[in-house]
Amino acid sequence: MVNHALAPTRPAGLEGTREFLATAGRKLSSDRWQDVVVIAENDLVVQHGVRCGHWPGGTFLGVQVPEGPYAREVVFIYRLVDGRIAERWAVRDDLGMMRQLGALQFE
Repeated sequence: MVNHALAPTRPAGLEGTREFLATAGRKLSSDRWQDVVVIAENDLVVQHGVRCGHWPGGTFLGVQVPEGPYAREVVFIYRLVDGRIAERWAVRDDLGMMRQLGALQFE
C-alpha cells in the first residue's frame, strides 16, 4: 500500500501510515464526518465531504495552532487491488482549518 498523503519525511507505505496514526493522527482522533458522499467505480473509491473535530492545540504543518473546534472539506481517494487498498490520496483544506483556529490571519 502506498499512502501518497503522508509527509515526505514518513515512509509512504503501511509503516508510514501506522507511524502517522500513532503520532500526528492522535491529535485528530476526534475527527468525524459531518457530511460525506462516497462514490465507487471499478477499482476506485472516493470520499468527499466535511470532517469536523476538536484540535487539542500544538504544532500543525510546522505552525503553532491554538486549540478549538474546526470543520474542513476533504477528499480521500483509494485504489483497490483484490479488495485491499493499494494506494491512498488525500486533499484537505488545512489552510481553512488553520484560519478557523486562529493560527493564520489574512486582511
